[in-house]
Amino acid sequence: MNDKKTNTASLITVDASQYNLNANQAQIVKAAFDPMLQKMVDLEEEFNILTAKPVTPELIKEAHTLLQKYVKVRTGTAAIHAEQKKFYLQAGRFIDGWKNAQLMAGQGKEAKLQEIKDYYINIEKEKIRKLGEERASLLTEADPEATVPSSLGVMPEDEWSIYLTGVQETVRRRKEAQLQAERDRIAAEKKAEKEAAAAKKKAADEKKRLTKLAKDAQDRAARDRVRVDKLRPYMVLLRDGDLKKYQDMNDKAFSKALDLLFKEAEMSRKHEAEKHAARRKRDNNRERVIQKHAKRITNLPAMYECTDEKFNQIITRFEEQDKEDARKEADERRNEAARRIKQERANRDKIRIAAFKQYGVPTPGLLDADDDVFEAKLRELNIARIEKEETEKAKLAEQHHKDLQSGIDIVVGVVEEMHEVDAVRKGIAVPYATVRDWANELQKYVDMKRKEN
Repeated sequence: MNDKKTNTASLITVDASQYNLNANQAQIVKAAFDPMLQKMVDLEEEFNILTAKPVTPELIKEAHTLLQKYVKVRTGTAAIHAEQKKFYLQAGRFIDGWKNAQLMAGQGKEAKLQEIKDYYINIEKEKIRKLGEERASLLTEADPEATVPSSLGVMPEDEWSIYLTGVQETVRRRKEAQLQAERDRIAAEKKAEKEAAAAKKKAADEKKRLTKLAKDAQDRAARDRVRVDKLRPYMVLLRDGDLKKYQDMNDKAFSKALDLLFKEAEMSRKHEAEKHAARRKRDNNRERVIQKHAKRITNLPAMYECTDEKFNQIITRFEEQDKEDARKEADERRNEAARRIKQERANRDKIRIAAFKQYGVPTPGLLDADDDVFEAKLRELNIARIEKEETEKAKLAEQHHKDLQSGIDIVVGVVEEMHEVDAVRKGIAVPYATVRDWANELQKYVDMKRKEN
């Protein structure tokens, strides 16, 4: 039993000191939950044994049974929790009722006793309030902008007198300062008027100066624009700072410099034309080579921009690749032709074997014969086959005719005999010529069918 108590304490523990409960108070609450805690201890041993086993159908049933026991413990614990909490909630409301009843019974009495207790204090407070209002009125009259302190009613008389005198002195000094400020303002306005007149004159002079500078700048800008227009065809020949140098020249120096630029531009244009012609010739040559190897080129612009040495190296590699591709292509064509000839030969041999097979003739020696020899031999065999078939057909027709003739003779004999017997039985004479005429007609039919065959 002691072991189970120890196990219960180690399994579930709640520290009562965290809720400001002593040991006796905590034991009252714990006693309500002890039955369920004891069941948890009992189930713990079953749980440890069950979870140590491998899963089997029987173990699954045992786990289901144990689960239902744990559910009953949980729901039982919830029921105890609800019952205990309900009790303490109702007890708390009961305690609140006692407190509220006492509060309602004593609240009015406390207020009345407090009023009696503070009687002289309240009289003193009213006296201080009235004195504060009187002093605030005097202070506001002395200085409407002054801040009224809240302690005027409790201020000693000598302090109040000093405070009021100080406020009045402050007001006097402020008025004197305002008068001096007005005098200073008037003096400043007069000074400002003089300065404005001087500034106006200075602004007029500055405006004239700036107008002249603007006109000079316009004239300079117009001249610079003219010079820039004249220099525009030679801009590619100018270096940084040259444009300003040409704009600062006098007209004579500028005209001379312009002539020199013209000569230099002519020489540069001629040189560029020669370079362009050489480049165009090189590009045309490269274009022809590039078109020839276009399928191998992955970066076309680079082929036009690279050096001649690099270009020749690339084209040499392309030509070597072309030769290798041509060799491979020729090998493939030869191999394909050999495969095609071999397949055609196999197909021809198959056809020849099939053709001779229907005549029962051995094929060795004829498979490699020329087509003319093969066709001649095939015609010869075909003619022999047809003649053989005609001979056999004629023999069969002759034999058929003989068999038919023999049958006709038998039939005629039987019919004649039947007619004679029937005529004797009936006592009627049947001419023999009637039967013979019928037999002749039958013979004609047989001959006609033989001819058709």
